[in-house]
Amino acid sequence: MTTPTISLSLLAMLNLLAACASHEDKAVDSGAGTHDAAVDDAAVDGGNGPIEHLKGDPLRPWSEVAIPAVSALTAIWGSGPNDVWAVGDAILHWNGVDWSIVASPATDRLLGVWGSSSNDVWAVGNPVGPTIIHWNGSAWREVPSGLGSEEALLDVWGSGPDDVWVVGGLSGGGALHWDGTSWSPRPSETTRFRV
Repeated sequence: MTTPTISLSLLAMLNLLAACASHEDKAVDSGAGTHDAAVDDAAVDGGNGPIEHLKGDPLRPWSEVAIPAVSALTAIWGSGPNDVWAVGDAILHWNGVDWSIVASPATDRLLGVWGSSSNDVWAVGNPVGPTIIHWNGSAWREVPSGLGSEEALLDVWGSGPDDVWVVGGLSGGGALHWDGTSWSPRPSETTRFRV
């Protein structure tokens, strides 16, 4: 039996490295911004084993960190070294010591995760129908998107709690935007895209 791992996209890995920087009191965004903090706590995987964890000097060996048994993980985001979320067929949370499965209303595979802080985290997915869920610091809850069941949600990103974007294979192209109160469709020139 092999130990499950987290597969990271380049953007997710950059996000994790930035979030796990030495400044624990500041959520760091991996968008186009510049990061002045040195990385001293990070986690990645090699694709076929447990998560590799770096604590301290990047020239020291990485250590393996086991995760709960899940069949697939697709995205990762963290606000700091004691608050990292991984999503896929389950939602995992890293508390600085170990990973644990967190209950959620999602019944489909989640494909993207992003947050503006430890109590404002979004996750999206949809192999069966569009799913948007939100972590408020104590529980995940489903947030209506107004989309039909055929819509595909692939990723989520934002710049703050009232500026969150969801993209995927939305009918007619476009994206969804969260303004702090509700989701609204935003048109685009494309028919399918992903950030």
